[in-house]
Amino acid sequence: MIKLKKLMRLVLILALVTILSATSFAKEDSVKLFSDVPENHWSYKAIHDLRSLGITDGIGNNRFGMGQTIKRSEFVTFLTKLMNWELIKPEKGSFVDNQDPAKWYYAPVETALKHGTILKDTERFRPDDPINREEMAIMIVRTLGYNSLAGQINNSKSSFDDVTENTGYIAIARDFGIISGVGNNLFKPYDTAKREEAAVMMMKMYEKLNIKIKELHAFYAIHSAHQMDKISSLDSVSFGWSRLEYDVQSKQVFLNTTGRNNNQFSFPEGFTGPLNKAKEYKTSTQLMVFASNNTVFSTETKSNIPLVEYI
Repeated sequence: MIKLKKLMRLVLILALVTILSATSFAKEDSVKLFSDVPENHWSYKAIHDLRSLGITDGIGNNRFGMGQTIKRSEFVTFLTKLMNWELIKPEKGSFVDNQDPAKWYYAPVETALKHGTILKDTERFRPDDPINREEMAIMIVRTLGYNSLAGQINNSKSSFDDVTENTGYIAIARDFGIISGVGNNLFKPYDTAKREEAAVMMMKMYEKLNIKIKELHAFYAIHSAHQMDKISSLDSVSFGWSRLEYDVQSKQVFLNTTGRNNNQFSFPEGFTGPLNKAKEYKTSTQLMVFASNNTVFSTETKSNIPLVEYI
């Protein structure tokens, strides 16, 4: 059972890839190989895939910069290119150390700020500083649009022994398979990263963003009628028109689909409209059930336990 606190509108539930499914790049049939990247190196494919996507052309003289630490400005530029964001170039920079429009990183930094990859929480961006692994995780998660979620779980216990701050960001980036630990249950959040490590992270993000969608599902609940036409583009839809309740007198759990007991998750007036739409478009339908965790007295345990656990 899933506890759904509030169902207020039709919400498209998509895989991570659908955040920016329009993001796409055309790979070339062949790509010029960097002279300093050994063919047997673990990052060889990622680096040249990144080049084929036009995200990097190295550091000059056909060199990628293997073994060099990656700067904050370089990593932000990778992200803005990966997301295919249109670059913005305001007359005045947002940071005291990003005031020269002639700098190659001026527009990427401002673009990343606009899209929430970075925040203006300090006066300086520190473009030439090497980026550390914690900062990379934070920027990746913000780029993918999960800043709010990361903040909500930032106080959760980290799975890495050496991570005590920004645990939400690191957990999300790890769970998406974009970053990983360094062994012995360590993440080394304050260690700097190499350019080849960043290339592998970028390609993992690219792969996540471009996985084909297998099913497009949505929740249809309270006040969703004005979005009924969206059903035609869905593979399946769940209607939030029922609530599990416990009847004290009969000591039975029942499914309430009416307005009784102030049930806001009831079959609404005109409910046949969206159901007929789904049938017309051959969209699979499910009944979504709300279950609160109000406690119920159990005669077996002689104690109050949450409703879902009781069931």
